[in-house]
This record gives sequence, C-alpha cells and structure tokens, in this order.
Amino acid sequence: MNTALKKKSLEESLNGHTGGTIESERLVEVVGENELRDILDQYKEFLDKNLIFNYQGSAFDAEDVSYAFDLVKRTLTPEEINNFLQLTAICDDHPLYWSNTSLFLSGLIQESYNDGNSSFDLNVQNFNSLWAIGAFLDGSQEQPLSIKVNGNIDSYLGVSSKDVKFYLNGNTTLFCGSCSQNSEFYIEGDVSGVGFGSRDSLFDLRGKVKDIYLANAKGSTFLISDRDLFERTREKYAGVVRAEALERNEIYFVHPDGHKELLVIEK
Repeated sequence: MNTALKKKSLEESLNGHTGGTIESERLVEVVGENELRDILDQYKEFLDKNLIFNYQGSAFDAEDVSYAFDLVKRTLTPEEINNFLQLTAICDDHPLYWSNTSLFLSGLIQESYNDGNSSFDLNVQNFNSLWAIGAFLDGSQEQPLSIKVNGNIDSYLGVSSKDVKFYLNGNTTLFCGSCSQNSEFYIEGDVSGVGFGSRDSLFDLRGKVKDIYLANAKGSTFLISDRDLFERTREKYAGVVRAEALERNEIYFVHPDGHKELLVIEK
C-alpha cells in the first residue's frame, strides 16, 4: 500500500484531495459520514489484497470474487456508487488500484441491484484505465442489469457477467465480454479483442476492432462496422477446425444503411 497514504488518517487523505473528484466537505451529501467512512475503510482494506489474477477467462479467482462481494455491507444508490467511484481517486497511486477497485465496485453494484436498482452510470473520464469494470455481475432476464460507462477503460469489461447490458462510450482493450452469459455489449469506441468464452451474448461494435475471439464461445452474435476486420475474420476461419467455431456463433457486417451481412465460410 502507498506508505504516504498509510500514515494519513482518512480525513487527512480526503481533505488533501480536491482535483476532479468529490471534495471532502461534500462527503456527507454523498452517503452520510458514518456509512462513507465504513465503505472507504472496507475499500482500502480490499486494495491491499493481492488477488489471484490470470490473463484469460474469468480474470479473477472465485474466492477473491466472493471475498469482494461479501465485504460490501452497505447498500448505495446508483448515483452514490458513481460518486464513490470518483472518490477512489485518492488511492489511484496504490499498486493494485487498477484491478481491485473494479472488483470492489462490482460488489457495490450487485448489492444495489439486489436491493432493486437496475441502471448504473459510471464516469471514468478522469481515471487511469481500470480493468474488469462490471466483472461478475449477475442480473436476470426479467430485469437485466444496465451499466453505462463514459470514458476509456482497460481490459475485461463485463468478464463473467450474466444478464447484464453494457454501454461503453469510449475505448477498451482485450477480453471484452470474456466468459459472459446472455449479456449485451454496446461499444461506441475501439476494442482490441472480444468474445472469448462467451455464451449467448451480443456484441454491437461501432468502432475499430482488432480481433474477435471465438475460442470457447457459443451462441454469441457479433455486429461489426469494420469491413477490414470482417474480411480478415473470413480468412482467419477458413480452416476446417476454425470454421466449426464460427458455426457456433454469428458475425455480421453492418452496412451504412443498416443492412446486416452474415459471415459465411464456403466449404
């Protein structure tokens, strides 16, 4: 943990942080002084946890996910959760900030969703790229969970999510929607890679896409407006083995007039 931050009290840390986030005198307006202090203490405790992180699939160890979700003891409104996210910038020099913050945030969102809230707006414009926004969130088909993110983020958007709709107004990198189930991803910006291990998920990709990962994916649909990717994907899956992966999923090129062209590999 940041030694400088360790030596300061919570109040001192908050009072020293004013740029681009919630000022300390406004904290009681966010969730109440006692509740916020408790949540910040839980969050700072979680920042110190050295999570088991892999670079494929679900990204986090299942025990770490349970720990993050069980640690959350307060229910916040969607607006309060976004305000809390802004406040975490006081810890952005912590070496594990990039990964642990998003997982803790998922715990807050899941708790709020379970309490009846279903739509969340997250502003990440003033942040260094966060990993795994919306990781492991679990909605329902009757009431899908909606996450709108404004700004650029790093990898693993919506990893292992279920019945969640993601709207990203920005760019993201690798493993977008990895291992998601029945989730939807609407990406306005560019993305490096999507779809690995997804099940019955929709990827509506409006910007440039570097690659589509069909490994272990089944029943997923990809809508792309990048003609170059469409042709490169056709060449990539021309082989018999790879063609089987394409048969389990659908890739469409969306023409400027809205017409959808299905990618078909001739045998």
